[in-house]
Amino acid sequence: MKPLILIVDDTPRNLQLLGGILSEAGYEISFAQSGASALSILQNISPDLVLLDVMMPEMDGYELCERILKVERNRAIPVLFLSAKLESEDVLRGFEAGGVDYISKPFQAKELLARIHTHVELKRSKDDLRKFHDRISEELTIARSIQESLIKIENNKDAKCKIYNYYKPADEIGGDFIFTHWSEFNHRLDLFFGDVSGHGIGSAMVGAMSVLAFQNSVQNYQSPADSLYAINDSLLPLIQDFNISCVYFSLFPEEKKIFYSYGGHPSIYFIKGKELTELKGVGSLLLIPQLKHFENFEASLNDVEGILMFSDGMYEFYDQTKRLVDLDSFLNLIKNSLPVLNGESFLDTIAEKTLQLSNQKIQDDMSMLYLEIL
Repeated sequence: MKPLILIVDDTPRNLQLLGGILSEAGYEISFAQSGASALSILQNISPDLVLLDVMMPEMDGYELCERILKVERNRAIPVLFLSAKLESEDVLRGFEAGGVDYISKPFQAKELLARIHTHVELKRSKDDLRKFHDRISEELTIARSIQESLIKIENNKDAKCKIYNYYKPADEIGGDFIFTHWSEFNHRLDLFFGDVSGHGIGSAMVGAMSVLAFQNSVQNYQSPADSLYAINDSLLPLIQDFNISCVYFSLFPEEKKIFYSYGGHPSIYFIKGKELTELKGVGSLLLIPQLKHFENFEASLNDVEGILMFSDGMYEFYDQTKRLVDLDSFLNLIKNSLPVLNGESFLDTIAEKTLQLSNQKIQDDMSMLYLEIL
């Protein structure tokens, strides 16, 4: 599409001369012989540039420029002044009014065309960036709705526990997910907690696919390890360039036991008073074709007050002194926050201390889960 130029000049001869030069150079032209006429025309068109004479009756070019740019839809249109007034205060007045350039009369056609071409291209580049930003904003809105679907906590009184979670993404969109499912048939709480590599929309999409795979797996449940094999096998043909660390565990409240399986994720921890006990286990990351190994482990809930899980974003970061914080430092931070008086405030306290260490800089998605055993 040809760039559209609006020429505003009260002299017909000037309009004819400028129109001829610009038409021959491949521009589409619209004309106005007064400021009022220009404002009326701009209600119906959106030119790529306005070429504006300064000296006009009733409304001079400076006032017209200000009135054009006051309108929201016109603010991105570049305005070029064309005038024989070359005093420095005249040029300054033009820029103060919002003009982007000032061309002297009499003008050279080549110079005029060169400057118009430059400003039209700049305007079109800005338009493309604005459209790109709008598209990204729309995609982010969709991604946020996906993100919201990645955290689903269902508290069921029959599970004999209360679940609390904390989540703060590193970017606008993160890839961590926490999903639970309560099975009425055999009184089993399944929980799938994971961390997709990277951040942003791609990670969120992989997280959403992982949650769908989890929802399918609970319908054919045999064990946590079998579920991880099933989830991994369903995702592997569909996803490249990502991996997932995760933990899958099943809580049987009547037997007071949990069965769990690791997928390359940080360990689960039992909390008893001021004691923190690691649940040992091994397992490979998901979505690595040459590595696929998951095992089942079990643990008794006798005397256990709570179960804590977290992603590596809680401790793999640099503190204010540029020192890399490690898992041991984070576990000490947790121990200093015990005993747990309230699950929500417990997680908030850990998060607050962690953010203090990192000088409030989130370097990876931060997620935690705490199950209070009732």
